[in-house]
Amino acid sequence: MTIARLRAWITRTPFRVPVTWTIGGSEDAAVHLWLELTNEGGARGLSETPVKPAWTGVDGPTALAAVEHLLAPRLLGAAPGSATAALSGIRGLDLLRAATGHALADLAAPGVASEVPLAVVLTRAAPEAMAEAAARAVSEFGVTALKIKAGQGLDIDADALARVRGVLGDGGTLTVDANGAYGYEDGIALCHAAADHGALFVEDPWPLVPDQATGTAIAACACPVSADLRGADAGLVPGLIEQGVTWIAVKPNRIGPEAARGIAAAAARAGVKVVSGLFGEGPGGAVQQARGPSGDTAVEAAHYLELDNPVPVAGLSVSAGTIAAPPGRLSGLVSVDDIAARAVGTLEVAA
Repeated sequence: MTIARLRAWITRTPFRVPVTWTIGGSEDAAVHLWLELTNEGGARGLSETPVKPAWTGVDGPTALAAVEHLLAPRLLGAAPGSATAALSGIRGLDLLRAATGHALADLAAPGVASEVPLAVVLTRAAPEAMAEAAARAVSEFGVTALKIKAGQGLDIDADALARVRGVLGDGGTLTVDANGAYGYEDGIALCHAAADHGALFVEDPWPLVPDQATGTAIAACACPVSADLRGADAGLVPGLIEQGVTWIAVKPNRIGPEAARGIAAAAARAGVKVVSGLFGEGPGGAVQQARGPSGDTAVEAAHYLELDNPVPVAGLSVSAGTIAAPPGRLSGLVSVDDIAARAVGTLEVAA
């Protein structure tokens, strides 16, 4: 059967409290692209993909236009098995590949139930506020894994590390992400501070590239280094590993399920560990992430808990430090009428 109809929506969901990212600045709402593909037999596949201009290169209206002008002509009338190949003529725009990949996977078969350990990411704020957020995450959700967003200056970062470690206790998993905010010298210093507080890794302490300068700097770090931004490019992963990166962040909601599985498999073959990383997911994206490569530490899929009344997914739950994704197609767990009612942009195209 071929794809007979494509529908897409853009939603904008407020945060309970505005968040500040190391890259992208402050945000008071999260924007998502919802993509539904329907085949000739009436079966539907649905996906939810974050739209973040600092990372995806497009905003909501531009994402919807890309679906209309680039995606729909290539998918409508195509067999699902060949639909992904039809995107090969589009350079960049991983957002389209992620949205299509997850929608096609949902169309192909119902997802299985998945329950994985959950990590909460603490976005940039004053150290005392980050500690308060850590305490809420531990008490409300039972998590034992927290990630600190660094990049506010070494003194502030060190203060936040000490406070959050105090909340988490010695047995909890602490990780750090600077989003490439520093140069080599300060990035190395951040890694030393992170090591002092027992961090599992520091992600992108500076903008990582697979060159000798990066290798020399990583060798001087007291804490393992993880790659995120460059780790999304499968072609760069071997070079990053060669220079000493020992963790790779895999983000299926940024690059798509197939690409994420490929990078996770390549990392495993090289003896490098994987973290399933945050990418601004709502509840639908959290399900997609929980069903993807779970990695070697807790999955960073708690971001939707910071949203104020997001589009719900039936059966999605968090308890005792784990996130449980229900079985079934996302298209059957989410009301598209609800999505449509909240949408700030809509598209429908039939073959």
